[in-house]
Amino acid sequence: MLWPFTDYPFAHSLLFIIDPIYTLPLLAGFLGALLLKNITQALSLNAWMLSLSTLYLIWSASAKVMIDDKVIAALEVKEISPDIYESTPAPFNTFLWRSVAIEGSDYFEIWTSIFDDVSDVQIRRYPRNLELIEAVSDHPGVRRLQWFTKGQYKAWESGNKIFISDLRMGVEGAYVFNFEVGLRKLSGIEIGSFRQLEQRPRLNQVGQVWQRIFDPTIAITE
Repeated sequence: MLWPFTDYPFAHSLLFIIDPIYTLPLLAGFLGALLLKNITQALSLNAWMLSLSTLYLIWSASAKVMIDDKVIAALEVKEISPDIYESTPAPFNTFLWRSVAIEGSDYFEIWTSIFDDVSDVQIRRYPRNLELIEAVSDHPGVRRLQWFTKGQYKAWESGNKIFISDLRMGVEGAYVFNFEVGLRKLSGIEIGSFRQLEQRPRLNQVGQVWQRIFDPTIAITE
């Protein structure tokens, strides 16, 4: 929308990519416009459905503020001062949120429910393994991935292949966007093929999401 002034990708992360509570009212309004013969009834139905979806969006924005306040307080208790922080709703709801915080060579995966106290916020520390990509860090493809993730990435190795994962989409151990950026050989690390490796969260993790909303002892990722 801001081209040609900037190509910086930005988002507010107010809804998960699929959220039935937001989508179903819009679908009902769309079907009403197709099926209702009375234009007044169709317009009235759409007005109600758009109002419901907009109210839900406003609620999500309010929940995000509430979650961010709790997470920042929890990080301060642990004396963590992140350079980068972002929160997004967990799958299919706006009551549980997953946050990513970056502090130097470490990152934190954070789960927070709107019902949590500050002491209930789950914070897990993981290494970013940045040393794995030092040899290829100047390659345009690697720099492009670093730019696209807004610095929210980690490196990891499997076999002789080195990957960069976008920490924003997925959960720890199952990220959606993983790209092979390096190949370990006897002579050292060479640039990889940039093929994408797909990982998907386990199905039982969806059930754990709903349990975690009300029970802060539930761990979604190990």
